[in-house]
Amino acid sequence: MNDGPTVATPSEDSVPLVDPAEALRARGKSPELAGLLAWLVPGVGHLYAGALVKGAGGVVLVLGLFLWGLYLSGGEAVWLDQERGHQYAFLAQIGAGAPALLGLAYSHEKLPGAEPVYVHLTEKERAAPPYAAGHPDRDAGLLFTMIAGLLNMLLVHDALSGVPGAYARRLEERRRRERLDALRTQLEAERAASSEAGATGEGEAS
Repeated sequence: MNDGPTVATPSEDSVPLVDPAEALRARGKSPELAGLLAWLVPGVGHLYAGALVKGAGGVVLVLGLFLWGLYLSGGEAVWLDQERGHQYAFLAQIGAGAPALLGLAYSHEKLPGAEPVYVHLTEKERAAPPYAAGHPDRDAGLLFTMIAGLLNMLLVHDALSGVPGAYARRLEERRRRERLDALRTQLEAERAASSEAGATGEGEAS
């Protein structure tokens, strides 16, 4: 029978669950600002919140997909003009934030030096072989920008929620450290009790 001191090992509930957004605030970060940054530039909100892997993924995948769509379309994928583009597609594209706004400004000649070819063409000219041959993947570019905008809205929601995945990983790491600390404390207490018992036995024998 072991009469030495016992140390309770922390249970899974020893680290209380809190709302991920509140946990983010406790670290001095604002989930609202994270959401705004995530909308403005895909991935930046997660970088701000400390979710580096997800943030880098947002920058590379979502922003890269949007820019690739602009490249395929010759920079003419974002439109509000019904006669020249797909204005309803903008409802999806705007999810990409600043890149979508810059693409819109370019296609409507609101940027310095912006001269998109599509603006100056009639419907007949747009269907003519020279222009069509120059932008064979224009519809694919439009689709890519729409997908990027919709994907980024998922990142915005995740950032506004406090990046729950990153919070869960931090919580599990904290629980693991507490379990290790408790086991280390228990081992030290058992060693101390064993040493004390040995010293007592030697004293009685002498």
